[in-house]
Parts: sequence; C-alpha cells; structure tokens
Amino acid sequence: MEIPKWIKIRELTGVVEDPVNFVAMLTLDEVVEVLVKEGWELAAHGFSAYLDEKKPDRVLQKPLPGVGALMRLHIRLWSDGVVVGNAHLDVPTVDSVMRLSPHDSIHDLGKAYVAYLFIKHGYQVELIYLGNVTKTNDGFAIKIFKANAGKRP
Repeated sequence: MEIPKWIKIRELTGVVEDPVNFVAMLTLDEVVEVLVKEGWELAAHGFSAYLDEKKPDRVLQKPLPGVGALMRLHIRLWSDGVVVGNAHLDVPTVDSVMRLSPHDSIHDLGKAYVAYLFIKHGYQVELIYLGNVTKTNDGFAIKIFKANAGKRP
C-alpha cells in the first residue's frame, strides 16, 4: 500500500498542502474512540481539506485550556482500509494573518502528542519516513498498530 504524502487545504488565498503525518492500522472507529476518551471532540469545521479530492471522514479537535479557540490540537482523518491523516497544533501567527488564515499548523508537536495518546492506550507506534518535509514537519509520519498485530508495511 502506498501512503499518500500531502493533503490539500483550500484557504482564502489559494491551496496549500499539509503533510500526511498519521497512519493507523486500525479502523476509523478505533482511532476516534481513543481520541474521544482523551477529550477530543468532533469538529464541525475543517472540511476545506482534501485527499485525492475526498473530504475527511472525521475531523476532531481538542481546544487547549486557557486559550480557547486561539490554539487547539486538530486532526483530519481519511479511511480506506487504513486510516491516514494529519495531526497538528493550530497557533495564530503573524504569517497566518498575512495569508488571511486563522492559524499556522505545527505538525511535529501534533503528531508527537497523538503518538503519546495511543502509546498510553496500549498501542504500538513507530515512525515511517514519507519525505514530506515542511517548516514544521520532519518528513516522518507516526504509524499506529495493535501490539499483537506485529509490524505491517
């Protein structure tokens, strides 16, 4: 199975790309269940993202205490036998204001936090290199799988 590398995001000033940094050898329901147990909620927005012209199957968020809607953890998920997506921390910046966007996304922090949550719930996590390096993504995706399932490609 070839893992996609980029998610297209439609912003007011055009299309940008977010790196795929989340891969789960689980069902979409299993992924959502772990996140909801950790205080994430379904998000009504975030559907300006596309993977092969398909909108996400689920979008979840976790606002950070004390900063409300200004900063949040955010994940977009697509499922086609394997769950793929992008996890990130949304942070308002001067650059984002200049692009007429509400925030910039810090991908490495988002995926690290999500990896921690799945480890906490007994899943195995490994890094796979996709080469989709950005200013806030090191080119790696986290791959989540069940401990007894062994490693899969």
